[in-house]
Amino acid sequence: MLKLRGVVVFTCCVLAFSARATLIDVYQGNSPNLGTFKGTIEAYSGVDSAVANYDYFSHSGHPTEGPNLKFNRGEIFFYDGPEGTTFNVLFNKEKNNQADPNTSGLVSWNIAALSFGDPSVLLSDDKKELKEDGSDFFKGRWEWNNNTDGGIIQGLDLPFWAVIIDPKEYQGVDSLKVFSADGGRINMNLRTGERGFMFFAVHVPDAGGTIYLLSAGVFGLALASSRMGISGLTP
Repeated sequence: MLKLRGVVVFTCCVLAFSARATLIDVYQGNSPNLGTFKGTIEAYSGVDSAVANYDYFSHSGHPTEGPNLKFNRGEIFFYDGPEGTTFNVLFNKEKNNQADPNTSGLVSWNIAALSFGDPSVLLSDDKKELKEDGSDFFKGRWEWNNNTDGGIIQGLDLPFWAVIIDPKEYQGVDSLKVFSADGGRINMNLRTGERGFMFFAVHVPDAGGTIYLLSAGVFGLALASSRMGISGLTP
């Protein structure tokens, strides 16, 4: 059920939708105007559940439909499966043999999700490093050593949903990319604070200026509230 309390995060109406893979618009930066539009990606899709697709074993994820993991890299992708659309994130690649480099890292994110569904943690890597922090809010506190970390958020249901990431800290991460099922990828910066804010929302074809301006204004409210420590988007 859609909840509009505390911080209101950016929402976007879907004007038309079909059985095709979900399209997601990607932004980064602070308000106004949602920061910089980075591009539109396509969700991966499959018949397996999102958890089965993530393929978590030996303290590491091995996605079936998704990007190929790399050492010291953060990877964001979306997956259309039996649960609907899910947000997926993975950091690093596990060490499989002595020739692989020793790696360690730490990422701290505060996350907000808004949807007609009920966003919740579907999977968290070890130590419950991704957990709910009140309705619609999440904390990711990942720390790894020679393996992967990450998790899945479910409940991103139509007709609209959005995810905002407020990055607090990065260590041991050389790059962060958002992957598309059509083979594309978007490079994201590793800044913290407002300039590093990441924003993902269902693509709105031919939405027009009214929806865009409304969305930008709502995102500005979310950003202002997070500064004041009201939203749950605080360390």
